[in-house]
Amino acid sequence: MSNFRPATLAETMREALDDDVLLLWFLPGEDRSYLWAVTRDRWSLLRLAPGRTLERAARRLRELAGARPGSGGRDSCRQAAAELSRLLLAPVARRMWRTKLVIAAAGALQTVPFGTPPDPVTGRPLIESRQISLTPSVSTLLAVRRLRVRAQKSEGVAIFADPVYSADDPRLKPIEQPTALWFDAVNWLALIHTPYAARMLALSA
Repeated sequence: MSNFRPATLAETMREALDDDVLLLWFLPGEDRSYLWAVTRDRWSLLRLAPGRTLERAARRLRELAGARPGSGGRDSCRQAAAELSRLLLAPVARRMWRTKLVIAAAGALQTVPFGTPPDPVTGRPLIESRQISLTPSVSTLLAVRRLRVRAQKSEGVAIFADPVYSADDPRLKPIEQPTALWFDAVNWLALIHTPYAARMLALSA
């Protein structure tokens, strides 16, 4: 990580987002907050309420969502979710035609259960109409995407095995009640997944 540097907007648009993804990057501030709404081919910077207003609404929803069920609790949770949706999602409703959302947030907004607030387009909980992913930061999103691309281009092969090196390996203990094994295609697949596969392979060699 010695060469780490923050991601630029151009890099994020070019490398980190697919065509069906909308990145919502919330940046709460003391006097005003901002929301970057970014897709692969365009971006918008929207002004939101002050950070203390957003964080207060986020804490209220989190507390109500985690409280024990009680009289009026469900209605209070719905109201808190609707208020948070009004503050965070309503300003970007016209751009939310993509089905996949990647959300980056700071401060108390990192703990928001973003699947709970109603979708400003459909009115249903956001999780019902969108595929939601959370990322600690836009730079992290870009770094992970680059690692994935690098892994896909790699020609190396990773092999995981549990080899037998000695004759007294407990996996080679005698079978108390051996059963007949037919070496057709189906039973061969079953055989190689038994604890005695190594012994059977040695005997058939």
